[in-house]
Amino acid sequence: MFQYIVSCLRFSWKKATVYKANLASWVLADLGMYLSTIFVYLLLGGTVFLFAGYNNSQMLLYISNSFLINNIYSILFSEAIDTISIDIRNGKMYYSLLKPLPLTVFYIAKNLNLKSLVITPFLIAFNVYCLYLNHLSLHIMNFLFLLVAVYSMGIIFLLIICLDFIGLRSEAINPIMVELLELRDRPDKIFNAFIRNVFIYIIPIYLTSAIPTRIMIKNCNPIETIYFFLFPVIGTVLSTFCIKKSIKYYTFGTEEV
Repeated sequence: MFQYIVSCLRFSWKKATVYKANLASWVLADLGMYLSTIFVYLLLGGTVFLFAGYNNSQMLLYISNSFLINNIYSILFSEAIDTISIDIRNGKMYYSLLKPLPLTVFYIAKNLNLKSLVITPFLIAFNVYCLYLNHLSLHIMNFLFLLVAVYSMGIIFLLIICLDFIGLRSEAINPIMVELLELRDRPDKIFNAFIRNVFIYIIPIYLTSAIPTRIMIKNCNPIETIYFFLFPVIGTVLSTFCIKKSIKYYTFGTEEV
């Protein structure tokens, strides 16, 4: 199994570096997007001292966590999720079921987006700087919070993709979810209590930005903290049950499922 994973990693790296000009332009565009957002918040920090309950340093940590979570998600899940959805719809998933790895592990290992890995050192350095600004240590738990948030984001899209098994088109829902996820870069307190709770407990976009940041700065209530760790467990159980149940009725080699 280990050798198979190594082979998948080599394949992903070759795929990422085959068009070097494209890789360079993608990295520059991504870096420009991150730097422009950071610059805006630094500029606002000169005149605005509180962003919906976050001070300047906490807001920089907020966007830093959001950037890093999004980057790690992009590396691990973005291409894998798209490939799973396509394979379900065109009936080619049975090839993957024959592989010597769990289904989701195989798709992740085979479809790593290693282009995003190039920008990761910059985002880590910025995150460390923001931790320093907030007088927080480089504790392993802070990194664990980010990984839990990454996994939660992956679970959200995996649950959406389960709709493909019953003939619904997840690509019609994914763009809506992507648009909603753009709200996660905004402070959660800009919404009233009802909307905020919807974005935590029902459409849990703030589990991937606001809640891990609030846990880090020790400004998160116990219920939200518990749900932050509970959601990935619930999502894993639901997605695993859905996939195992649906595969029994899955039609191979056709355009319709």
